Amino acid sequence: MTRTALPFLAAVIAAFVLLAWTLGSPDDAPDVSDRHALETARTDGVPREADPAVAERASDPPSAAPPREPVSNRPDVDETWDPEARGVMLLRVVDDLGNPIADARISAWAMRSVHQPGTHMLWRGEPEVGRTDGAGRCELPYWTWAVPESKTAKITLSVSHPHFATLDGLDLEVGEGEHEIVLERGTLLSVSGWIDDPAERIFEVDVHAYCPGGWLQDEGWQRAAGRPPSTLQAPPGPVTLWIDAERHGKRLASAPHTALLAKGAPEHIHLQLRPMPGLRGRIDRSVPRPIRDGLAIVHVTHSSGAFDLTATQRQVEIAADGTFDFGVLPPGLAEVIALCDGYRSPWEHPEGEPMTDAGMEREDLPPWVARSFNVWADLRSVEGNAEIEVPMLETATCVVRVEDQDGAPLADASVTFFPNARFATGAQLFFGHERYAGQTGADGRATVAGLPGGALYFGVSLDRYEPRLPRQATGGSTDLLADLVPGEATEVVVQMTEK
Repeated sequence: MTRTALPFLAAVIAAFVLLAWTLGSPDDAPDVSDRHALETARTDGVPREADPAVAERASDPPSAAPPREPVSNRPDVDETWDPEARGVMLLRVVDDLGNPIADARISAWAMRSVHQPGTHMLWRGEPEVGRTDGAGRCELPYWTWAVPESKTAKITLSVSHPHFATLDGLDLEVGEGEHEIVLERGTLLSVSGWIDDPAERIFEVDVHAYCPGGWLQDEGWQRAAGRPPSTLQAPPGPVTLWIDAERHGKRLASAPHTALLAKGAPEHIHLQLRPMPGLRGRIDRSVPRPIRDGLAIVHVTHSSGAFDLTATQRQVEIAADGTFDFGVLPPGLAEVIALCDGYRSPWEHPEGEPMTDAGMEREDLPPWVARSFNVWADLRSVEGNAEIEVPMLETATCVVRVEDQDGAPLADASVTFFPNARFATGAQLFFGHERYAGQTGADGRATVAGLPGGALYFGVSLDRYEPRLPRQATGGSTDLLADLVPGEATEVVVQMTEK
């Protein structure tokens, strides 16, 4: 199984990081962290095969690390942002008995800054990847500066090895000294499938498994002819998984299954494969045709009801006649958000009741579904296609005029709004996305359309300037607030002062 790629969410998070660089002073930046979106946005480097003989127990003597100058985390008045400045973390990976682990893969994929410790910043460029030597040691470079206004306080790591449970989302403080990372032995987990008879054994399956620490990566599964795929990277505790395979030109998948893995006890899971369901639909007739700039996003949650939510996400264009087709999807509960020129689906229902569709009854829904007001389709036991119709609401437009303290227009200022659509899992869409951003022209105006009505935060950034308006009652945030009306254009004036 490969980690689900979410290109659309990647754009969301990238835009959010840019916002963190450019809005206000770092002391006033909002504390926002979305681990799910961040996880599905990153891409790890290509791993290489580990040598089990070397990995089992290293015998190389420890080597003394060369002395290093201490690196300060807080910028002094004489220090300036240097996007190429690097520090080095000294890491040592051991097992739970203190034995060094050779050839462990360490990937740094995010940072936390000194002044925004609660916010993850995506790694600039490809994640930094290193391997431990025979003594379990690795020197891993990191960016000295997380954002222009603040140095890096912590880096976030994934640590994996074929014989140990993967450790994902580990935050380590940067600085002097060696940091020890402990990996625990994983449980031997194997998986197979069947179609008509449980005595059948199908080993050519793709496995999608999720543990509290994150997804079990495809490279961690061992495959051999005539044997089920197996892994030692699953930690003791709960695991939710499903499998899929292709037979006679059709895609088949199992229902999600949760198992409780015991430490040191092998576990084999045998799942039935059925035709994968499809999902298609249309936006309601209140939206004039032809549809322009339409986008539909589905978020399929795979949960057996006994474990953390895991999800697959996909987006497709909405055709001019208002229809869309996601194709076949893994079994689960599908949540749909749609938007097009001038309209959007209701991320919040005006009556305060969740939206349901595709034959779903309220008593059949897990309790966490009540947190979402999106349209739902139940794909847990559907064979063939489920169909839905998505209600739509008119959107608002905001014209932002940016001027200096004398009232003169300022060109080339970036304006970004933060409509915050959420799925039931907590994953966000559109937060700081380029779809809701604009740049001022010579008249100092930027027009952003497609926004939800009501009070909505936005930010304005321009080199050497900062907003002059009073800060909102959001813990000192420099975010600005606009009160928008669906179907109308609202103009807002933002005055800027030189820094």
